[in-house]
Amino acid sequence: MFQLLRIPGTLGSLLLLLPGCIVYAPTSPAVPMVENKGEAEVSGSVQLNGRLEARGVYSPLHHVLIGAGSSFCPRLSADNYFRVRQVEALLGGYTTLKKKLLLSGLAGTGVASTNRKFDQILGGSQQYQARYTTWFGQGGLGWQFDNGSSISLGYRLTSVQFRQLRDEALDLPLQRMSRHEILLNLRHNPGWGAQWQTQTSVGLSSGRRPGDGADDDPTAFGVQYTQLPTLLVNVGLVWQPAKRNW
Repeated sequence: MFQLLRIPGTLGSLLLLLPGCIVYAPTSPAVPMVENKGEAEVSGSVQLNGRLEARGVYSPLHHVLIGAGSSFCPRLSADNYFRVRQVEALLGGYTTLKKKLLLSGLAGTGVASTNRKFDQILGGSQQYQARYTTWFGQGGLGWQFDNGSSISLGYRLTSVQFRQLRDEALDLPLQRMSRHEILLNLRHNPGWGAQWQTQTSVGLSSGRRPGDGADDDPTAFGVQYTQLPTLLVNVGLVWQPAKRNW
């Protein structure tokens, strides 16, 4: 069965990249646009697969950031679903390089529980369950426009440590993996005041290209699938309560 399901090379990766919801559920490494002590931002977004994300970041001291985030996706169907429960904590800093250019860096950790079931291209279904811990560091640059809109580019390096990873019948022998995650974030002021922006993000989470594994290894497909790249595409809202109208 696993031999039939393999699609070689880049084509197979692209086909499974499109849904954007492998059993690993990356959170979006958006760059916080906090510039001064006492400022905060709260954001909420939804990904193409229906997964919800929320994050809050606050600056208690000059150049210091603390934050927390979560990701959630309920089970919406009996046959095809991607259930996610995830939380993370962040600590870092920021500085203004020029009047409108913001540099930030964050480190953090998180825990997650995921369960995914999907129909296979050649018939039948497959299910994966995972529990894991993440450790990550991220950096980014953001440019703030005069009208309250902004553009930013963030990069995150994530170490994923699996406490449980299995398909329907077998534990999979993948204990850890590394992910490179990059995100372009566009914020637009819709005219509701300086405190509010809409945001659109697009990015990619990827790791090393998995090998094919032995033909007689029943866990090979599951290990390959877990390491495939996935798209990050979401839309949402941002609230910055300390901002004042122009």
